[in-house]
Amino acid sequence: MANKRQGPITWFITQEFLQRAMAICMGIFLLQYVNWMMKEAVVWEETTANLIKYTLFGIGATYFIPKIPIVLRGAIQVVVIIVITGIYLDYKFIPITAWKWSEFLPFIDGNMLQLMPYLWFTLGAGLVYVISIWGMSKKLWMYIGIMGSIIAFCIRDSFSNLSLWKEIAVVLFCSTMIVIITNLVRIQKHSPDAWRKLSQRPFPILIPVVLIAVIFYSIVQYTPSIRPILTDPYTAWKNYNGEQVMKFTTNEGGSLPANPDNHAESGYSRSDESLGGGFKYNYRTVMKVTSSQRSYWRGETRSVYTGSGWEKDPKEQDNRIAVKPWEAIQPDPRVDTSKASINSIPYTVTMLSDEAYPVLFGPNRIQQLQEITGKDGQNNPSIISKITWTPNDAVMNFKGNSSYPTTYTMVSQVPVIDVNELRKVKIEDVSAELWQDYLQIPETMPVRIKELAQKITQNSATPYDKVKNIERFLAGNFVYNTEPAKGTSEDFVDQFLFEVKEGYCDYYSTAMVMLTRSIGMPARWVKGFATGTSLLEEMLEKGGYRGAAPRLSNSADEFTVRNADAHSWAEVYFPGWGWVPFEPTSGFTMPTVLVNNVNEPIPTPPVANVDAPVDATDAGWNWRMWTFIFGIVLLVGLVTFLVIKFMPWRNAMNLVRRTRYSGNYNQMVVHDVYRLLQYAKRKGFERESNETTLRETLTRWMQTSVWLERELTTLLILYERAHYSGTMLTEAEWFEALRTIRKLRIAMK
Repeated sequence: MANKRQGPITWFITQEFLQRAMAICMGIFLLQYVNWMMKEAVVWEETTANLIKYTLFGIGATYFIPKIPIVLRGAIQVVVIIVITGIYLDYKFIPITAWKWSEFLPFIDGNMLQLMPYLWFTLGAGLVYVISIWGMSKKLWMYIGIMGSIIAFCIRDSFSNLSLWKEIAVVLFCSTMIVIITNLVRIQKHSPDAWRKLSQRPFPILIPVVLIAVIFYSIVQYTPSIRPILTDPYTAWKNYNGEQVMKFTTNEGGSLPANPDNHAESGYSRSDESLGGGFKYNYRTVMKVTSSQRSYWRGETRSVYTGSGWEKDPKEQDNRIAVKPWEAIQPDPRVDTSKASINSIPYTVTMLSDEAYPVLFGPNRIQQLQEITGKDGQNNPSIISKITWTPNDAVMNFKGNSSYPTTYTMVSQVPVIDVNELRKVKIEDVSAELWQDYLQIPETMPVRIKELAQKITQNSATPYDKVKNIERFLAGNFVYNTEPAKGTSEDFVDQFLFEVKEGYCDYYSTAMVMLTRSIGMPARWVKGFATGTSLLEEMLEKGGYRGAAPRLSNSADEFTVRNADAHSWAEVYFPGWGWVPFEPTSGFTMPTVLVNNVNEPIPTPPVANVDAPVDATDAGWNWRMWTFIFGIVLLVGLVTFLVIKFMPWRNAMNLVRRTRYSGNYNQMVVHDVYRLLQYAKRKGFERESNETTLRETLTRWMQTSVWLERELTTLLILYERAHYSGTMLTEAEWFEALRTIRKLRIAMK
């Protein structure tokens, strides 16, 4: 019942205050792990990280519900997790069509599949949150958790390109608060009088806490960057081995590689002047594209090859044209597409990244900009004024580092490729003077590259076959590797073709452009994003009942594009057909629209981990198997808890002792008291060396821990009767001693 002097708001705030404070600090503590994982390249998707964040907030909020049993709170927390997951994933209930067993599995699959696998992450996050709050109440686990976290953050910050200083500062602050709260809980439990006085005059505790918070915030916010006086061991070791360390150069605490030899993360590149080096995949989501057709999402092109990378041709930037919504965009007058059949493909791009890009993405050549909206959801004229079109390279440019559109709808022209007609194009049809910019070859490029191009194409009768053979040669003879070896040649293409013979898309596409130019065909280098993953593919990858897939087929044209999908390829000009894309990278297939009279096989878009048709029961086994396993583990854990908590296992132990001492309750009481002394020592209730009798020890404990006086007095009387008197204790008195010892054990925790 609330104190009469307290109002309802004061009563609500003060009820279980320390538990709520612990929940808040623990939630902020765990949130730093989420922030850390979001900075990693290949740990969590953005959706997973956001769901875990919301789960931590939701679970923390349940601790503000006063005076409810722990089982009820746990049930509420599970419901909160499911609701948060469903709302974030835009869950749509799929009703059962008929109350038959054959329809029950599709009903379960169709609904559960929408939450998988993210529900496992959110349930796991909630379980970790609850267990962490319990663990932090134990002194040993508290210090293990705090020290382990600080060490882990510091090691990752020091030995990687991640900046985790803000997270480390917050972890230190939360750790300090957790230690303070844990000690206050002990004071509240073991010294009620001291706690009552402290709660009436809390300023001696609150003032240091506020000062600590201010100090930590000041350190994080205002401490300037200072160069170290001594070189740290990690940097010294790297330099000794001839390697360089990542340089921290961004304003937001991120890091950038000092040179291309260092490992970077996958994503849309800003500078292509120095290609090469390794990278690690970054799976953060960039955008979602709604389109009726698969495509590569084209960004920018480059035409000037320097021997080490690509540079912009100033001519490509001279003729920038303002873009107006719903007006046709002017094509490059030099491009002849008179023989090509064109499909107009509308598509909508929704950006999910806060990053501003220098272009708007689209398949092949953009024909029209229809709608565009900013972060406010409005068609802002200031955004449109930043968009221009350059016909030479067919790029939709965006100028500025802010106000990048969040959604835009455009129409692109996608040519229908007729291979038989393309084979009729002759090399004489190509005007070398008109397309000299795309035939550029640096004088420093080794001759053996041209010789290789001639060798690859010597048996090809037409320009198309020559280009196609170059594409096949690269895709079939070189190894895809995101961490290729280093070569000695000064030319990037020469290194790839003759030395390292491995690499990723930049290696393959650059080599194809230069090999194609070597046979007299205009070619240019293109960068953007590969197709990404459709919604249907994501559902199938997660495993589930295939019968649910047709119900989601209306969303199968939504593609999720991530930084890991960043890609580059080649475009080759064919008179009458315009710029035709080619995919030389091993393991990649470019979606292409072909006519029906093509003799060569039409490449099918890859669908990850989709096997031949299987039985519906087997298809749904993946997630049901894990659900079954999770249920078994949960059931075993629950039964174990009930056995430990409620079953009379203690009576069995008592029976063992009764058998051992043959019903001598005096010896049993003495034995149990000595076991209590061992337990009390672990909890800080030690026996001093000058105390010769147990009475002296227990009397001192009564004086220092007054809340134990009643139980200690009862136990002392029973102990002295059992140890010193000649009378035998009864079974009832032994049980009374056991109950008293149990109370003391609980109070000493």
